[in-house]
Amino acid sequence: METFDCECCELEHINAVGPVMWENYAAPVLCPVCIEHYGKPLELARDHAREYRRRMEVAIRAAYDANDRAAGFEAEMQRAFRSRDRTLEARRWTT
Repeated sequence: METFDCECCELEHINAVGPVMWENYAAPVLCPVCIEHYGKPLELARDHAREYRRRMEVAIRAAYDANDRAAGFEAEMQRAFRSRDRTLEARRWTT
């Protein structure tokens, strides 16, 4: 999916038109939110802050999820090491 960076809020957005239509239209430079509030600096700042906060919350949730998955993988790895150690110990006693 094609994306572009808004020149106003500097966030990445999905280009709804797509590259096929760029032959007839210029590539977008402003996102729909910034276009809607163009010339209204207070509303624009409020919406920018809201969008940054929303994206930060998504990033934080993704980081917590990644940490949880990493902890699960570490626990599995530790179980595998213990199993390997028990196998090697048992093999040492049988030979």
